[in-house]
Amino acid sequence: MKEAGKLLEPKHCVDVNLVLLKWGAVYPFDDFSSSAWANILYKCYKIFNVTLFLFVSVLMPGYFLDKDYSLEEAIEVASIVLTQVRSGMKLMTFVLYRKEIQNLIKALYKNFYLRGKELDARESRIVHEAIKNGRTVSIGYFTLVFITVVSMLLHPLTSTSTDMNEEGTLNHTAGPHRILPFKLWFPKWDATNSPKYEIEYVGQIMITTLEGWFVGSTDAFSATVMILVGCQFDLLCNSLKNINKDACLKSGTEAHENRSGSYSKRTVILDKSSTFRVKAERTGNKSRNNMSDSVCLNKWDENTFHDTDMDFDWKEDNQRPPTAKFYEQTERAAITYIKECIRYHQSLLTYVADVNKCFSTMFFILFLTASLLLCLLGFQVIVVPPKGLKFARVVLHSLCTVFELAFFCWFGSEVMQKSENVYQAAYGCEWQNHSTGLKRLICMIIMRAQHPAAVQAGFFGDLCLPTYSSLMTNAYSYMALLRKLNEGDDA
Repeated sequence: MKEAGKLLEPKHCVDVNLVLLKWGAVYPFDDFSSSAWANILYKCYKIFNVTLFLFVSVLMPGYFLDKDYSLEEAIEVASIVLTQVRSGMKLMTFVLYRKEIQNLIKALYKNFYLRGKELDARESRIVHEAIKNGRTVSIGYFTLVFITVVSMLLHPLTSTSTDMNEEGTLNHTAGPHRILPFKLWFPKWDATNSPKYEIEYVGQIMITTLEGWFVGSTDAFSATVMILVGCQFDLLCNSLKNINKDACLKSGTEAHENRSGSYSKRTVILDKSSTFRVKAERTGNKSRNNMSDSVCLNKWDENTFHDTDMDFDWKEDNQRPPTAKFYEQTERAAITYIKECIRYHQSLLTYVADVNKCFSTMFFILFLTASLLLCLLGFQVIVVPPKGLKFARVVLHSLCTVFELAFFCWFGSEVMQKSENVYQAAYGCEWQNHSTGLKRLICMIIMRAQHPAAVQAGFFGDLCLPTYSSLMTNAYSYMALLRKLNEGDDA
C-alpha cells in the first residue's frame, strides 16, 4: 500500500526496525536472505561484530593503568567505558534472546487482530497512527545516534595540537593532531606515530560505526514495541466500547439470514420456572404491526437467562416470539464477543510478560548506569571549552542518553495508562442492559485491568515518568557534587 494515500497495515509495523537490525548485526531471524551464501556471510559478520566489540571493551579500561591522567581525562574515559557496558548489554540481549525476540515479533503481528477478523476503519486508523509514530521515533532517534557517531569520529580532525611533553606516555592524544575518537590502551603500542595512528584510527572508526548502528537500532526497536503494545490496548478498549454495536450487527445478520416469511402471531407458552414479563415494543407512539402485544418480550429482563447458558425453556422452538429470538441471539453474540475480548486481553498481558523476560535485565543495566553516565557527561559539558566538535560530541552524547531514557519511560507509561484504560472501557460498555452472565465477565475484565501491565527494569521497577524524573534528579545531584569537588581541587 502507498504510505501517503493508504493506511499502514500491521504487517508493516516493524519493517523499518528490522532493516536497521539487519545492518546492525542483531537481526533476530535466520533468513537474512534467500541465498545460502548470503546467510553464511551474515553470520560471519555478526561474529566479527561481537568479537570486535568485546575486544575493544576489554582493552578500554586499561587506560586507567596509567598513573598520570587528569580528572577530566579520567571522567572522559569512564563515560566511554559506561557507554560500552550499556552497549554490550544491548548486544548480548539480542544475541542471547534471539529466539524469544523472534516470537515477540511474530506475536506482535497476530495481536493486532481481535476475534480473528479484519480491522474496521477506526481500528485501521489507530494502527496507522501507532506505526507512523513508531517509525518517526525510530528514524529520529537513529539519526541522532548517527550524528553523534559522526561527531565522535570527526572531532580529532578539528582539535588543536598539544604539547608532547605535557602528555603521559599512554595518552593517545599526545602530539600535534594525534587525537583519537576515544582513548584505548594497548601494550607496547604507541599510536602517536605513523602508521600506527592511522591503523588505530581506522579501527576506531569501524567499531564506533558498528556500535552506533546496533545501539540506535536496538533502542528504536524496543521503543517501537512499546508503542505497538499500547496501540493493541487501544484496540481492545475500542472493541469493548463497541460491544453492543458489534453484537447487534452480528445477531441481526444471523436473524435476517434465518428469517422466512412474516412474523406469526402466537401465544407465549412458558414453564412455571420460566415466567417472562412481556410488553409491546413501540417506536414512538406506534406499536409494531408484525406482532401482537402478547408476544413482545421485555428486552431488558435479565432474569430470563441463566448466567451464560441462555436457556429459555421454550416448549417448542417455533413458539418463541421473534423479539425473544433476536434478544437471545444478541445476548449470545455479546457473550461470545466479551469472551474473545478476555482472551485478547490475556494475550496482551502475556505478551508484556514476554517483553519483560527479554528486556528487563537490559533495562535494569541501562537505568543502573544512567544517573552516573549523565553525571559524567554533564561534567564534561561544563569543563570542556565550548569550541570544536569535541564539545558537540559530548552534548550529542548527553542528548542521546536523555532521549533514550525519555523514550523508554514515556512509552512505558503509555503502556501502563492504556492497559489501565481497559477497565474504564469495560465499565462504560452499557453492561447494565445485559444478562447476569455477561456482567460477571465484565467484572472479570475490570478486576484484572485495575492492575495495569507494565514494562519493567528489574529492581528499578516499572518504566514510567516518575522513574525518569528520579533518574534525572539523581544525575543532577551527582554532577553538582562532582563539580564542587573539581572546584575544590583547583582552589
